Amino acid sequence: MNMQLFMPELTSESSVRNGPFPTEYIRNVVNPSDFPKLMVLISGEGEMDHSAEWGFVPPWVRDSEHAREIGSLRYSTSVDALFAIVTYAEQVKRKRCCIPVLGFAIGSSTVTEGVRNYSAANGEIVYLAGVLSDWKNSRTQTIHRTFAIITQPIPASAGKRQSTDWLPFVFSPDEMRRWLQPTLTVVRIRELLQPQTNRVQQD
Repeated sequence: MNMQLFMPELTSESSVRNGPFPTEYIRNVVNPSDFPKLMVLISGEGEMDHSAEWGFVPPWVRDSEHAREIGSLRYSTSVDALFAIVTYAEQVKRKRCCIPVLGFAIGSSTVTEGVRNYSAANGEIVYLAGVLSDWKNSRTQTIHRTFAIITQPIPASAGKRQSTDWLPFVFSPDEMRRWLQPTLTVVRIRELLQPQTNRVQQD
């Protein structure tokens, strides 16, 4: 599965956090293969980070070559893997984020199905759930903030496609604020990551 994000050009942190949002935002398309640095909202810090790198790199990584190799494979994680893989499970308890987007595209590995675009109603911004990780380059001593988007399986619709889509968890502004609470327990994290339907529409 391949994923693209449709990122808005935003001018203020308050507009990102509170909404509602106009439809006139310019839509920038970003690909994980470009290792883009994106704007994310961070749990526990009450701030917006403009330079989080898309592609989760575990804290124990120490060099850029290894980081790039791992990050290229971890731009998303399923909700099952989030709790089954120790690195993800430990990080999501401490470091979470939300990525404000206008929509996203999911590409299948099959030629016949192609790329499917999804967006929220009325062109509004929505928030994708993410897990954060900071790793430190031992040579430069630079700390890099990275993230992966958390996904859930959406079964194929009859007559539309053959395979299951793995779509991001899409949060409302209220859910976003709850997700970013620094004291969020594992129980509350799991509650927010229950299966979702009708959060976005296929264009």
